[in-house]
Amino acid sequence: MILGAAGLAWYAAMLTPTSNYYAVMLPAMLAGGIGTGLTFVGCTVTGMRGVAPHDTGVAAGLLNTSVQTGSALGLGALAAIASIVTRTRLPGHTMATALTDGYVAGLLAGSIIFAAGAVVALLTINARSSAAEAAGH
Repeated sequence: MILGAAGLAWYAAMLTPTSNYYAVMLPAMLAGGIGTGLTFVGCTVTGMRGVAPHDTGVAAGLLNTSVQTGSALGLGALAAIASIVTRTRLPGHTMATALTDGYVAGLLAGSIIFAAGAVVALLTINARSSAAEAAGH
C-alpha cells in the first residue's frame, strides 16, 4: 500500500501541464501498479484466511464484490475532487493548468487515503500463523 501511495504522491508532486511522460508518468504508473497489485494479493490472502473450504466460493465472491464496490466509490470520490478543483481554478487559468490542478488534488487525496489504509492495516491486521496452522501445512 505504501508503494501505491508513493506512486500517487509522485504524480501529485511532479505533474504539470507540460510533464514528460517518461520522467513523471511512467515511474508513477509502475510504482502505483506494482503497489496496487501487491495490495490486492495481500488483501485476498488476508480475507480468505481461516475460511472453511466449503465457504471459499461465497467468501471470495464477497471479497471481490467489496473490492469492486470500494474501487468504484473511491474513483467517484476522487473524480469529484478533481472536478471541483478544476472548476474552481478555471477562471483566470488556462484549461490545461486548471485540469492539472484538479488531477493533482484528486491524486493527492488518493495518496493520503492509500497511506492511511496502510497505517490502519499495519496496526490492525494480525495475520500471523498459529502453531496449529503451521503444523497442519
